[in-house]
Amino acid sequence: MPEWTRQFAQISSKVDDQFDALKGRLRRRTGSYRNLQILPYRGFGNSHEFYLKGRVLRETRAAELEDANFWDNLMATYRRVHSVEVPNAVVRVTYGKTSTDILTDSEGFFELHIANDGTGGAEPWRNIQVELLSPKAEENKAVTASAPVLVPSSTARFGIISDIDDTIIVSNATNLFKVAYTTFSQNARSRIAFAGVGAFYRALQQGTNDREFNPIFYVSSGPWNLYDLLVDFMRLNEIPLGPILLQDYGVDEKKLFSSSHRDHKMAQIRKLLETYPDLPFILIGDSGQHDPEIYRKVLEEVPARISAIYIRNVTDEARAAEVRKLAEEARKHGGELLLLKDSLEAAKHAVERGYISAASLPEIAGEKRKDEEGAVAAEPEPPPTASP
Repeated sequence: MPEWTRQFAQISSKVDDQFDALKGRLRRRTGSYRNLQILPYRGFGNSHEFYLKGRVLRETRAAELEDANFWDNLMATYRRVHSVEVPNAVVRVTYGKTSTDILTDSEGFFELHIANDGTGGAEPWRNIQVELLSPKAEENKAVTASAPVLVPSSTARFGIISDIDDTIIVSNATNLFKVAYTTFSQNARSRIAFAGVGAFYRALQQGTNDREFNPIFYVSSGPWNLYDLLVDFMRLNEIPLGPILLQDYGVDEKKLFSSSHRDHKMAQIRKLLETYPDLPFILIGDSGQHDPEIYRKVLEEVPARISAIYIRNVTDEARAAEVRKLAEEARKHGGELLLLKDSLEAAKHAVERGYISAASLPEIAGEKRKDEEGAVAAEPEPPPTASP
């Protein structure tokens, strides 16, 4: 980081912290913290411990309407971006007989590891209880939440790490105007999934039999403010549940507004590899940003851990040529990096390698056709112009 950037980040961080602290003191004095909520993000863990992250906020989200128009969606996005976080809140996290109290940071986030005492049985999803101790909600109402945490079954053969933008959801991330329009004008119902992605991911999770339950993790450099939208989108499109690892866009003296796309994704992937040292992984991304370079680097670091890399081709021929060169480098490390046009092509390769059952191909092909027809019908109109 250049010296001037480092100094600017330090000053910005201190100003941001002081402003957040002032807002917090004012709200506590005036009692303006109303409609408090704990938003736990899906966590993950192993036989020894769980990792959990969440946030304490004032609830401002309105119900999403099926017939929402451009302005409805714009206001919903505004509420997400301008969330009212609760700094220095005291949160109690409990699993079995283990409880830990933790303080939220200046942006309302809490993050911790908690011991797995083995009380949850063999189910892949466990529930951790979270309770807000301070500040108190109006009328001293209890503010609690249940946080789902994924623990892969011993029968899992591999894990899946997937990008989100332009990998499962059409975002047009390489076009600044299009990605801005998509982000601000569309909701979970109007956003478009890539054709067949839900059926393909369900097949990967199931593997070659009903007993595998291969875990899926979603890693993106998008902000945590979009978490609820992504959860709703995946539910509506029948994309398997999994922890979603996003990024804090706050100001920090060590990172100017946010860490880079590459650094953030590498850190999250390494964390997953460390958490599951005996589990190989399939990596899925797109050619639009740096997924091919990131995944090739991961393959270089741990070649025995990466079973395959699937890259959806969403860019021009010049970029495709760059990705093909990366595929040649991947082969030198004994790995496979494939540039593919769609989910069905990836699924056929997965069948050849024994990752999924051939019986799943008709469902993937059928869902792909259905999604393609739906995408044409749902092609978004340009934003309305304001009257003079």
